[in-house]
Amino acid sequence: MSSLAGIATRALGAKLSTRGESLTLVIGIFTSVCSMMTYAVAPTRVTILVGMALASISMALVAMGRTLLIRTVTSPERRATSYGIVGTLSNAGMVIAANSGVLMFAVLGYVGLFSLGASICSLALLFSVALPRRQALALQGSLLPLSALRKSSRALRRFYLVTALDSFSWSVAAPFFSITAATIFSATKEQIALIQTFMWGTTIATNIVTASISDKLHSRKAMLVFSEGLGVVCFALYVAAQSIFPIYLCAILFGLVVVTWGPIVSAYITEVTGPGEIHEAIATWMTLTAIARIPGPFIGGYLAEIWNPKAPYLIALPLIVLTAVIIQISLIEPKRFSRPRHPTSKPAAA
Repeated sequence: MSSLAGIATRALGAKLSTRGESLTLVIGIFTSVCSMMTYAVAPTRVTILVGMALASISMALVAMGRTLLIRTVTSPERRATSYGIVGTLSNAGMVIAANSGVLMFAVLGYVGLFSLGASICSLALLFSVALPRRQALALQGSLLPLSALRKSSRALRRFYLVTALDSFSWSVAAPFFSITAATIFSATKEQIALIQTFMWGTTIATNIVTASISDKLHSRKAMLVFSEGLGVVCFALYVAAQSIFPIYLCAILFGLVVVTWGPIVSAYITEVTGPGEIHEAIATWMTLTAIARIPGPFIGGYLAEIWNPKAPYLIALPLIVLTAVIIQISLIEPKRFSRPRHPTSKPAAA
């Protein structure tokens, strides 16, 4: 239910963003405050369900809001780098929050911990409200973002196809990355923690660098193909692994996949859409990829139980290869324009 709430919210995000460039982000963070307060009320099934739904809505709105804002304030020459910086800060924040939460829970307890979370989100809300509320780039937004498929450009339709296929492919195997290691190699909790450390440590260390390389290459498609190639190597090594140690290398490769994909696709969609369609385009993209991820875990989990614990990776491998081929053959490279100088800017001194 929480995932469905997040999917449905993307349509609302498209509508909100037409009222002001920062409004989607503000409402998303406010919803996060509400989620934290709902958790803090009492640990019942109802409050947990409502809190999860609100958290899913918040994640959808915040992701859409920051994508739009970064697109507004950056030039194409630095856009992937900007998304990389935001991604690095987000990943670092999650690592710090997860470790701090464990320590603070022992001191504050359940209610106190989520109350603290609500306070921190409230501080973020104040900062988001202070952001300049620029005039919207589009005059209207649809509450049915998938309807934008009919009027999308060829470049956008191909982008929707490859990102949806990628989302489905990875959702078949990614949720079981640590579970498979525990099942086959009897990985301890310390070893699983080390796998996660390698994965997210890699993303934090390399996010900005890889995104910057994409900007300097002036090629989004090449980086996306490279990302899928890393994914193929990662899953092939996972299937061939006979002990826990190759899984650590797989975790590093997984982290590299994240940083060579996320910032690049965010930059790509902002570069192939015009000002009048950006809101619906981002909503459609996020809705399609979210829907594509729904069946993957069920398929991967079912095959892992009835066939082979490594079945999710065996299924995902050819799908990722297919995605890389489609990207190389059909994805249209976005046109790169220099950001025009503001009319009030002063000429450089002689």
